Amino acid sequence: MNDIEETIESISKHSIEKSLFIIIFRESERMKKSVISVCRAFGTEAYDVSGDIMKEEDDLRVQVRDLKSLYNETKAQIEARLDELVKFNKELRASPLAIYSWLFEKEKTLFRHLNMFYTDKNWLRTLCWCPQDKKAEVDRVIDLLTSEKKAQCSNLQEVRNHQLTPPTHFQTNEFLRSFQDIVFTYGVPNYKEADPTLFTSISFPFLFGIMFGDLAHGLILLSFSIYICLRKEYLIRSKSVLASVLEYRYLFLMMGIFSSFCGILYNDFAAVPLNFVSSCYDVPIGDSGELTRSDKSCVYPYSFDPIWYASTNELVFLNSFKMKLSVIVGVSQMILGVVLKGINAVHFKSPIDFHCEFVPQLILLVGFFGYMNLMIVIKWLTDWEGNEQEAPSIITLLIGIPLNGSDPGPMPLYGSGTLQKYVGRLILGTCFVIL
Repeated sequence: MNDIEETIESISKHSIEKSLFIIIFRESERMKKSVISVCRAFGTEAYDVSGDIMKEEDDLRVQVRDLKSLYNETKAQIEARLDELVKFNKELRASPLAIYSWLFEKEKTLFRHLNMFYTDKNWLRTLCWCPQDKKAEVDRVIDLLTSEKKAQCSNLQEVRNHQLTPPTHFQTNEFLRSFQDIVFTYGVPNYKEADPTLFTSISFPFLFGIMFGDLAHGLILLSFSIYICLRKEYLIRSKSVLASVLEYRYLFLMMGIFSSFCGILYNDFAAVPLNFVSSCYDVPIGDSGELTRSDKSCVYPYSFDPIWYASTNELVFLNSFKMKLSVIVGVSQMILGVVLKGINAVHFKSPIDFHCEFVPQLILLVGFFGYMNLMIVIKWLTDWEGNEQEAPSIITLLIGIPLNGSDPGPMPLYGSGTLQKYVGRLILGTCFVIL
């Protein structure tokens, strides 16, 4: 058995490696059938070379040439037909392929909806949901079809006292649509439940801005979003690659606005502070000396004093502030979600949901995490100058509520240590009873 050195190219343009072997046996019709059967069982092609080999080779070459010619002609015809299908027709204002696709989709939709009907004598009936503000429009279309004798239809008849669960219909617009998709990733509100999309349109980009707070990057995102908002029609007509993100243009716009806002709040422009107003600190000359404040009452008019970016505890201070700000906003958003649940319980007149879900969740959330936010604000508003190392840790105080009876230690965060201890124990006892 020898490998064929000549590379054979198939129609699919992939090289094929083949081996050639010759089987010699005593001439017998029975033996010949057995050998051919064994060869075919192993996926090989068997050729009888007992006759004129050169003539058979010529015949095979002719067959190969004819098959290649037929393949090329068929391929050219198919490509020509495909070009005709995708070619834009000015009279139809679309390509034949687009029209066929539209017709097929129309037929598919028609039959899919017809399958939802059932036969009632000579009528086809079905159940459907229709918004109240669309009922008059549907009746008008039905009357129009009946008057033009295009169909015999009856007006919508309301079915009362049914046990079916109505679907949720959302009246949205281009601004809220992208935020509606974000809400749907977590769950779809039930019929007549409060929709948090309006709140999400502010809270989601604001939390993004807290995370992505940089004036330089925020302005880039803001400029991009303003561009696609103003050039919407052009991007659609030109079939630009940016047309695929037009649905989320207002999401990008809000994220750009809040990113720029938080960048100003952090005084951060591509990791460089903006020094529009003189610093409250006296900058020493050279490498010696420490930063001092000659005027203790001096407060930087906005954002962080740019001198913080030259301090040794820059990362500790800024990251601590961003984390605490994120916690405050995040807990506030969670409280809003629980309040919406309480509103739903009141609307549906469900005392079990109100007393067994809303009230316990609100007490736990406000009692524990709300208390944590309160301690964060108190620590921010307290002047720790001279006692920086003794300032209590918020995390340590929270962990100490269940572990050491809320003992604040030598330096209480507010009031006396006894008051803070009693408040912590009250919160612990209340949460324990609720659980």
